[in-house]
Amino acid sequence: MKMKEIKNKELIKLLKQRLDKAEVVEKENSYLLKQIEDLNIRLTEAEQFKSHFISNITNEIINPFSSVTGLAKTIMNLKGKDIEKAPVLASHIYSEAAFLDFQLNNIFAAANLEAGELLPEIAPVNIEEAINHSIGKLRYEMDKRNIKTDVSIEDPENSGRQYFFKTDPEKLKLIIINLISNAVKASKENGQIGIRAEVKGNNLTIKVSDNGNGIDKTELKRIFDRFYRSDKGINSLNPGNGLGLAVVKGLLDLLEGTIKIESEKGKGTTVTLILPEHDRDEQMFEEEGLFSDGDEILF
Repeated sequence: MKMKEIKNKELIKLLKQRLDKAEVVEKENSYLLKQIEDLNIRLTEAEQFKSHFISNITNEIINPFSSVTGLAKTIMNLKGKDIEKAPVLASHIYSEAAFLDFQLNNIFAAANLEAGELLPEIAPVNIEEAINHSIGKLRYEMDKRNIKTDVSIEDPENSGRQYFFKTDPEKLKLIIINLISNAVKASKENGQIGIRAEVKGNNLTIKVSDNGNGIDKTELKRIFDRFYRSDKGINSLNPGNGLGLAVVKGLLDLLEGTIKIESEKGKGTTVTLILPEHDRDEQMFEEEGLFSDGDEILF
């Protein structure tokens, strides 16, 4: 009788162990199944984003290109007093061409970042000119919606060199224009974009703020994903191809910088980037006449 009871206890114990293991396996399988489902959702979204990206980028290349050719043809056919319209039409051509150049630079930068073929090319850059250059590229879009800019460059250490910084000028300009472009898209008509730059110690800080509708907290987690847009509609009021912030993040990683986005629904967005200075040489900044022609020397 006792032997039988012992065997029964051992059998019950063995069955319980197997049931416990089966429960663990079931939980693991449920977890893996959930991971697969999540991955499938992400892959489906990625395909949709890529499809939207192709549609958006096609429009953002074809539309300004068509405008340039159409405006150029109009200028060619001007006669008599209508010739006076040429400067205005030419300014529109410049704005459309500048926007097209911006879009192509983003595509090339994204491709080169993906291939690992981008390297920093360090040189002194005039921060004020880099910001004004970026604003100029987007002037036509801003004027259409009467969006103003409030720019300030601060020098808290009174070093006398607040406008100058040593980094990669072209990559910095592409970073700045992407941030301003996003702010323009997010801003309401008759709005204002704030741009604050500060050189303190060996760091450059740039803040770009808009008065738009803001970004939901759930969207902020994926805002730097390539092709991702918080407003996913192809015919969105805020067009874009989903490359801008991914390119910004990639370029900042290359230059050892950081970026932070603060946003609240209905209250706008502020993007802050911090960039360290590379191969700093104080003597260069003190040499008389070094920055006498910013466009020629710095860019």
